[in-house]
Amino acid sequence: MGNNDDLLQGHKNGLLSPKGYEQAENLARTLQNEKVDVIYSSDLARGFETAQIIAKPHGISVQKTPEARERCFGIFEGTSRTQFYRTERNLPNPYENRPEKGESFNDLYKRAKKFILSIISLHLGQTIFLVAHGDFGRMCLGILMDKKVDEAAQIYQTNACLNILEVDKNGRATSCILNQTSHLPKKLVSVNKSAL
Repeated sequence: MGNNDDLLQGHKNGLLSPKGYEQAENLARTLQNEKVDVIYSSDLARGFETAQIIAKPHGISVQKTPEARERCFGIFEGTSRTQFYRTERNLPNPYENRPEKGESFNDLYKRAKKFILSIISLHLGQTIFLVAHGDFGRMCLGILMDKKVDEAAQIYQTNACLNILEVDKNGRATSCILNQTSHLPKKLVSVNKSAL
């Protein structure tokens, strides 16, 4: 429920808020008739709960993994998300900023690249649903769209948005639909505060 309170969650194991459940249920209804072979999620409760809601109509299990966790913000987890990103934006190279006991965007990009390329190679020709946290999802999208870390951090994403990418065997997106929110009533569209 950290999004409602403007908290930097990172690796904290927060739960979905009532709004988060509604967003996930709307997304699940939108995807219920889509073909899916595998669903991945982080092992953090808020991501895993979202993935389970989406998986239910398909009758498949969610593959949860710590590799798909959000960026670790170290000692800043539980503090103001808005204040953290405002401060980070003003650093000489915000993408190299590694909070104490946390990850930089560059660290996250490397972790996301290893993860996304491994699941693509495991599931060539299959439909993969990835339920991702904000910064981790941006890095995955950036990698698939052949963007550098600073460009990936600028990809606008809202909670429970839908991204559809066709990916070739080399892990490059050949077509993209990004940040689709037409499945969400206006009251459920979240304002994103974390893009640099």
